[in-house]
Amino acid sequence: MTGNMISTVVIVVCGFIYLGLGILLTVKTFTLPGIDRLLKLRWLIATGLGCAAAADVIIAATLCCHLSKSRTGFARADSLISTLVVYSFTTGLITSLIAVASVITFQAMPMNYTWIGLFWIIGRCYVNSVLAALNVRVSLREKMAIPENTFLHLSARP
Repeated sequence: MTGNMISTVVIVVCGFIYLGLGILLTVKTFTLPGIDRLLKLRWLIATGLGCAAAADVIIAATLCCHLSKSRTGFARADSLISTLVVYSFTTGLITSLIAVASVITFQAMPMNYTWIGLFWIIGRCYVNSVLAALNVRVSLREKMAIPENTFLHLSARP
């Protein structure tokens, strides 16, 4: 959407790395013996979580920058764009912070499993971000509607 190929390529590469490392981690988890296999796969988990966190941060930053550049100069349209920037920033910030916290807690305490709790929350944050975007559509549409008793509103009547 933005036309910025660099950020698009970085996001796609991070996504494929995360997918590939997730598949590799699943295979290695079932093939490595012993309870300390998590410590042997520490680099794999950290790299995957880091790629997911990087993709989240880049998506949120790119979306906010693109929306900020899309200002028109009209008060109502700019108000709508500002609202969209705030929504995209907050939803992207929440998922990004939790992903980064998951990486940090994994590096600090890999055998404590606190990072798994944060990792499970990330999926729910993605779902809530989509639901928030879907639910806000009605209020944003009403915000952009033509007010009653204006020249534009009266001119549309037969």
